[in-house]
Amino acid sequence: MHNLRTAGCYRASIVAALCISTATHADTPDVLYLGTRLKDPRPIEELPESIEAKDGIISLIADFSDVGPRHVTLYLVNRTSDGIAFSTQDRNPYLMLEAMRDDGTWVRAQPHGYSWCGNSYYLSSTLKPNHFFHLGGYLPQGGEKRTVRYRVYADNAYIVDDNVGQTNSMLRASQLRRNGKTIPIELASNSGTGRATLLDIKAARNDKLATGHADCDKLRKIVLQSGHSRRVSLSRLHAVRSLKRCRDGHTAAFLAPLLDDEDRAIRLAAVKTIGTIAEDSYGAELRFKKIIEGDNRELRDAAIEHLSDRPPSLEVLGYATYLLADKDPKTRIKAVRVLGRFWCRFPEALTAIQGLANDTAPGVQEEIEKALIPTYEWCPLPTEQQE
Repeated sequence: MHNLRTAGCYRASIVAALCISTATHADTPDVLYLGTRLKDPRPIEELPESIEAKDGIISLIADFSDVGPRHVTLYLVNRTSDGIAFSTQDRNPYLMLEAMRDDGTWVRAQPHGYSWCGNSYYLSSTLKPNHFFHLGGYLPQGGEKRTVRYRVYADNAYIVDDNVGQTNSMLRASQLRRNGKTIPIELASNSGTGRATLLDIKAARNDKLATGHADCDKLRKIVLQSGHSRRVSLSRLHAVRSLKRCRDGHTAAFLAPLLDDEDRAIRLAAVKTIGTIAEDSYGAELRFKKIIEGDNRELRDAAIEHLSDRPPSLEVLGYATYLLADKDPKTRIKAVRVLGRFWCRFPEALTAIQGLANDTAPGVQEEIEKALIPTYEWCPLPTEQQE
């Protein structure tokens, strides 16, 4: 058993390493500068005398007198009485370079790409009271001299118990979401002379991090941009997916023409976003219903797949029941799978599933058998059985 566990840890280490390396070059240049990875926190007594961190706050301090070929030295300091945990990707707290525009405003000058790997977000870094992280902020090799600063691109952090992280500064992200208290943060460093490239600024303008912080109008503008480069295609795709935050009929109407977009990924993303908005918008629900009942197989399949992501509702029950009569057995199997999630809440779902008792198509009866096994996420055990 020990050897198996060791082997499992070894494989996990390899996967984690792969996550970091692939995230570094995901879809834009220099998306994740590894110098910003949080390491073990150090006690405040080890902070250089030249670095002044105010008492009672969390500070991000850039030391522009300590600059390497590709980094500026940074200190993330916790002078509060609470332990603070940060959301991270590959132990990077979304720490990004910013450059000052001519009008005095700031623009991100470091593109970012999110990782495909769940391990990249598995752990979160914890900073105990009166401790600091020593970091290296991204500094491009080329570019022009600009006034720059560094900013943590996160709106929230977590207060954690002071005993947490006594021997290990890393916490599971799920543990934080379950037990941590969320607090708003706005962390930007002091400014100084550094470098920034127009290529980085342009790439950062429409990357996935930008769409994550953009308002609805900005997202629509990103979707409507022209061009066929990989950068444009990815930024449009991220924006279509992010429009699920804009839950109204206007957004559904905006997305409708994208169902005929030349980019297949955009078409499928538009279907899923319309399906998500439909949970709160009658207009979007009507459009989603039209897709489900339509003849476009590609869009219909995407809508059917999305049904599994929607919470139980009478609308989902109606779609799945309608699909049980489809001539394609694969569609009927998918409909059974959807109904199997919540038949204990809606007796009509159980009746609909049982209506396929004589369906002899390959795989249908097997799926029915699996669907009738209670899934306790949707069908809680009786109280006496829980005890």
